[in-house]
Amino acid sequence: MRKLNDHQKLYFRNELRDARAIALQDAEAFDEIVYVLERMGTFLRGEKKAFGNLGEFKNLINSEAGQSPLAEQIPSEWPDVHLRFSDLYELVRDGRNKAMHDGSFARHLTFRAIELSIVLEHALMKDSMRVKHFMVENPICAALWQPLSFIRQSMLKNSFSYLPVSVPQNGE
Repeated sequence: MRKLNDHQKLYFRNELRDARAIALQDAEAFDEIVYVLERMGTFLRGEKKAFGNLGEFKNLINSEAGQSPLAEQIPSEWPDVHLRFSDLYELVRDGRNKAMHDGSFARHLTFRAIELSIVLEHALMKDSMRVKHFMVENPICAALWQPLSFIRQSMLKNSFSYLPVSVPQNGE
């Protein structure tokens, strides 16, 4: 079993973040998160193959996720509103094959896959101490020069209910 160094943690966090963004845009795109879990699992096992069985990676990925209080501690304190990471992982693993062509189930699975991704992202960044590790590289903002139609389109594409506005300073 491999341990992730800081650069590898950032890589997998970014992969999860990107997959989560895709899943937020397409309510049936849970598979993007699954692909990242598979790549992470094969890496942690030290394998060369690109993909594997999610069941084989459960303990390795649970171990990484366990570094976040969102994995077990908070769900223990708030079981009515939070699922344990291991339960989320099982839901995603079990539902993966069932959901490939069932839209309503796939949307529910995508919701759970997003939750799982958030916990794992948090765990991967647990020891990070620099702001750059948490910042979004290209934030989406509305600018005063942009037409309302473009701003609305940006909001819809990203499932936002509002956008911050970039107001020029000193006549810029």
